[in-house]
Amino acid sequence: MDELSPEHIRAGLGTRWLAHRVVCYERIGSTNDEARRLALEGTPNGTLVIANEQTAGRGRLRRAWVAPPGQALLFSLVFYVPLSPQEAYQLTMLASLACVEAIAAQTRLQPAIKWPNDLLLGRRKLAGILSEICGLDDGVSVVVGVGLNVNVDFAAWPELQQQATSLREALGWPVPRIPLLQEILRRMEDRYERMAAGQSPYSDWLEHLATLGQQVRVITHEETLEGLAKGADPDGALVLQLPDGALRRIRVGDVESLR
Repeated sequence: MDELSPEHIRAGLGTRWLAHRVVCYERIGSTNDEARRLALEGTPNGTLVIANEQTAGRGRLRRAWVAPPGQALLFSLVFYVPLSPQEAYQLTMLASLACVEAIAAQTRLQPAIKWPNDLLLGRRKLAGILSEICGLDDGVSVVVGVGLNVNVDFAAWPELQQQATSLREALGWPVPRIPLLQEILRRMEDRYERMAAGQSPYSDWLEHLATLGQQVRVITHEETLEGLAKGADPDGALVLQLPDGALRRIRVGDVESLR
């Protein structure tokens, strides 16, 4: 059963608090936008907003996120967290790790993380994660959005075939979405609780970061830089070594491998 509904998602989920409120849509503009709206209304911590189709989904640098109806996992989670904006990037780290671990457990595929928030199979994009901070009167909420290509057939999207892939394309058969979603949610809750207890996801995230050691081009809002991806800081900033040996910390940008 692949129908997205609160009942099907919660059945056998087994989380202690994450996704105990589930809001499902057949079609919506953006799950992140809806999750932000619910956060401002005081929805419970861990609320899940999920849709079969997004008409205004977005990724990094406001790029559109396109996925055919019913073939991807498109969801957002609301967290009320005692974190600074710099520390909030840890939620992107743990979401990336939860997806990597869940995919490995369900399919035995081993995605890598591309800085700052994509999952790759080989050199093709499998998923994107977008975390957004929402200011509240008594603190902040962070909305973590995930777009994961589960059963997308990119033969129908020839302009994207070289850049993107799906679990179905990698495996050769369709993957049930709900068991995979449940596995992601369980792992996200576990990692969130470990983070709340003081265990940063940084070292595990760094181990899965495919960008490190590569010659890359980094495109930001202000400039384009080339150099060696030397490392990444615990707040998620990429450390780029320029051709003159100088080090630059980049918090927001898009990375292209030059190899």
